[in-house]
Amino acid sequence: MPNRSRRAPVSKRYARIYKDYYQLVSDERYADLFRAAAAFALGPLKNFCNIETEFNFIIDEQRLRHAIVSYFFDIIRHKEFHFSGFSEKKEDEDSIHKDEKDRGKHINAAKQAAFMLKWLVRVKPFMLVPLVSNLTCSNEECPQKECAPIALNEQQREIAITINEIIGLHYCCAVLNIDANAEGEWVDRIIYTAHYRGVDEGQFIEIFETKMEATTRRSKAALRGKNRSAVRGK
Repeated sequence: MPNRSRRAPVSKRYARIYKDYYQLVSDERYADLFRAAAAFALGPLKNFCNIETEFNFIIDEQRLRHAIVSYFFDIIRHKEFHFSGFSEKKEDEDSIHKDEKDRGKHINAAKQAAFMLKWLVRVKPFMLVPLVSNLTCSNEECPQKECAPIALNEQQREIAITINEIIGLHYCCAVLNIDANAEGEWVDRIIYTAHYRGVDEGQFIEIFETKMEATTRRSKAALRGKNRSAVRGK
C-alpha cells in the first residue's frame, strides 16, 4: 500500500537550502507546535472532552515532523518563485533565505498560517481517540465488555473528527494575532470549511489577510475612541 503522506521529491537545491537555513528553525517550530497542541488538549479542550476518562489525545510525532518540514518547503518554494533573481551576484542567490525580514522578503503572517493549516489538515498528526468502557455490559462474561467505546455526544464526535483543524486554526490565530476565543463564530466557520471543503492555500491566505485587516481596523477604531474619551475627560 502506498504511503499517501510521503512528501513529494524535492530538488537538491531546495534540500540544501532547507538544511542550511531552515532545519534549526524547523526543529524549534516542531517543539513549539507540540507544546501548543498538548497545552490545548489539557486546557480548552477539556471543557468539552475529558482527556483523562473519555479520550486519549495522541500526537503522532512522525506526522507532525512531516507537516512542519513540508511547511518550510512551501516557504522555500514561495520565496524562490516570488523573490529569486533580485541580486545579480551568483554568491547572493541564497540571500532571500538568510534573513526573512531582509528587503521586505518576510513571509507575512497570513501566508504562514495558510501554509501551516494546509499541512496539519492534510497530514493529521493529532488524534482524539475515545477510550473503551468496561461498564457498558452488566454481564461479567461478555466477550465485548472490554471493547465497547464510550458513547459520545454529537459535539464530542464533531471535535474528534476535526481535531486537526481545531488545533491548527487556534495555532494559526496566535500567528495572526487574533483572539480565537473572541472570534468563536469565525473560528467555527473556518474549521468547517477546512475539514469539509479542504484547504486551498490561496483562498485561506485571502481569508486570513481579510481578517487581519478587519481586526486591525477595529483595534484602531477602539484606540481612537479611547483617546477621544480621554481628551473629553480632561
